[in-house]
This record gives sequence, C-alpha cells and structure tokens, in this order.
Amino acid sequence: MVKNKLNVLQRNKNKTLCFLVFLVCFVEHTVFAKAAQSDKKNRTHYDGIRAKVGDLVILESEIQDRMKSNIQPLVSYYPSKSTAAPREKAFNDLINLKLLTAAAEDMGLVITDKELEAQVEQILVHNQWDKEGLEKYLIESGSDMHSYKSEMRNQMLVMRFQGHKLMPAIKITERAVKSHYLKKIGSSADALLWNMKTIFIKNGTQNSQLLKKQKKLFIEECYQKIKEGMSFTDAAKVYSDLPQHGTVSYKLSDLSEEIRENVKTLEVAKFSKIITTSGGYYIFYLESKEVGKDSEFEMHKDQYYQDLRNIELKRLFEQWLKEEAVYVRVDIVKG
Repeated sequence: MVKNKLNVLQRNKNKTLCFLVFLVCFVEHTVFAKAAQSDKKNRTHYDGIRAKVGDLVILESEIQDRMKSNIQPLVSYYPSKSTAAPREKAFNDLINLKLLTAAAEDMGLVITDKELEAQVEQILVHNQWDKEGLEKYLIESGSDMHSYKSEMRNQMLVMRFQGHKLMPAIKITERAVKSHYLKKIGSSADALLWNMKTIFIKNGTQNSQLLKKQKKLFIEECYQKIKEGMSFTDAAKVYSDLPQHGTVSYKLSDLSEEIRENVKTLEVAKFSKIITTSGGYYIFYLESKEVGKDSEFEMHKDQYYQDLRNIELKRLFEQWLKEEAVYVRVDIVKG
C-alpha cells in the first residue's frame, strides 16, 4: 500500500513537472511570438510599400535613404517646388526614378556590372583613391559599397536615358546662346554693342538766344514727326545736322553719362526721348544689340552653351515626366 502511494505521488510529481515545462514553453513561445510580431510590424512600418509605379514599388526605407543622402535629385524633384519638405521631394524623386527605370527597360537600356565597375574604377583613379579607402570613407559616412554602387548605377542609367531620349531633341543655336547671355548680363557696358541711328541738331551759339530757341523748336518738331509715324531715317535726312544717317555701333561706356542714362533702357526698334546736351539735341533709335567679338561672351561661350542646354534638358525632362505619369499608373499607399 505504501508502494502504491509512492507511485501515485511520483505520477503526480511527473504531471506537475510536465505542466510546469509546458507552461514555461508556452510562455516563452508567446513572448517570442509577440516579439517577432512586433519586430515584423516595425519592419513593415519602416520597409512598407509607400507607392506602386507600374510594376515597381517604392519602400519607406528608400524614402528615408533619399532624405538622408542630402544630395541633388537622382532624376528630378518635379512636381515639387524648391521649398517643398524634404520627404515630399525625396518621394517625387523616387517616383520619377521608377518611371525612368521602367521606360529605360522598355528601350533596352541597362547598365551592366562591367560598366559599373569600370565607372567606379575611373572615379578611384581620378580622385587618387583605392578601394579600401573608399570603403572606409563610406562606412564613416554611414553608407556602404553596395549602396554606393546602387546610387552610381542609377545615375548612369539617368544619363544614358537622357542621351537616348532627350538630348537628340535639343537644338541650341548661336543666336539662342547669345540671347541667353544677354538676359543674364542685362545691359553691361563692356559686353554689348548698341547699334543705333542718330539725329543730332546743334545748339545755337551762346550769344544767340533766338537761335537756341529755334533749334529747340526744330528738335521738338522732329520728335513729333517720328511719333506720328515718319521713319527715323527720313527724319534724320530732313532734320539732322550729321552728314551721315547710317547705323553706328557704340559701347555704353563710350557714351557720355547724360546720353548713357537715357539710352541704356531703350528697347530694340524704339527711339529715345530728346536728350539735351551742352553741344545740342539728340534722338537715338536702337536697331539692335549684339555681343562684341572681344567680349566676355567669346571667352566663356562654351559655358553659356552648356548652361542653356541644361535649362532645355530640364524643361524637356519635366515635360516627359508629366506625360509619362499620365500613361503609367502611380498608386500612393497611405502609411
């Protein structure tokens, strides 16, 4: 009987032990399951899909990485304004990158691993770096070689796409470059030639007030005739004291201050008001402005050409993005 009691106690002890083991295992399973679920939830929040661009997706982590990079856009911030929040600009840049990536794939444009490695090697040689030094720098900057190469591949793809799709449509003429230059510098006295016709009526002698008055009436009559439609050339032939009535090229810096102040804002194909000087009365007609041959424009013409090409490239790129966004479905996922 004593033996039976001992067996019962042993069985109860075993049951208790088994229950405790089960309880411990259950608790551990529950804790780990909740931790795993929480970790999965956090990863989903960080790496969750924030947009679908056609068949491509944009992850939250990509947006965060673009915001941290603090560099120029890979493609374009369009349609964001320059004053937009960093997240908005990063998000739109990624949407535009996906649009471009899909279009490049359709065109058969790819950046091979061999091309990528060659580009990285070229950068190392140009900057006199070695691979270990670059990797160390990237780690110190919070990045790594994989991210660096991924960014490089995207940049190369953007440039290749622009070269195939957009650059052939850009036509920059010499006249357009000069026009761009003129807009940048305004009315610089040393850079431009002002091609003008001139009407000049001499003043009367100091001892003849009557003659001075007659000369003043004469220039006023001339001015009125031009306002009423008489051609400047015909008016010059009738009224001007100058023997020649052709066009003369001037630099503003070559003109007297009183004349310069009156003609510097003159528009092409317009005539000035009457300009009174100690020597007499002037009226100028501006035929055209042109860049002087020995000007700053000639020295830096290639740079102005590049500036204008970049402006046109940006315009065409934004136009393409606007049109592409109509044909490719872009779904924003609320996070």
